Amino acid sequence: MPDLERRLSRSFDARHPSRISSHRLTFRHYSDMVILGGNNTERGENIRIIREKKATRKERRKTMVKVALLVRLEAKPGKEAAVEEFLRAGLPIVQDEPATTAWFGIRLGPTTFGIFDAFPDEAGRQAHLSGRVAAALMAKAPELFAKPPAIEKVDVLAAKLP
Repeated sequence: MPDLERRLSRSFDARHPSRISSHRLTFRHYSDMVILGGNNTERGENIRIIREKKATRKERRKTMVKVALLVRLEAKPGKEAAVEEFLRAGLPIVQDEPATTAWFGIRLGPTTFGIFDAFPDEAGRQAHLSGRVAAALMAKAPELFAKPPAIEKVDVLAAKLP
């Protein structure tokens, strides 16, 4: 495949990325995919995605997590199911936060729950702390928890993420 890609990429005019030789196939690299083009590609004909490009080691390093939050929650007696549902409902909200790289709602025991979330930097952690999930957590705390949530700021020493 690399040899084929090298041969095909020779027809690509580096000075004018939109111009493609009309008789040869070419590869066009984008951040997340490789496009194979042929005749009349300026008009969008004969273009197809041939493979997705995997993130490079340097790109993966940019999304590495460096800081996190560890939140310990103690449910009031009889409120365990409500706390569990509250944590499940938080996931769609957190998915809209671009700086929250990882988020876990966890159960540590019969009445003990937690949240672990990780961020690439302090700005991401602060954005999360001032976001919708944190606001909902503080609003529901008197109703659901036996004591106020224990929020700890932690440093991530090592991580493996998909």
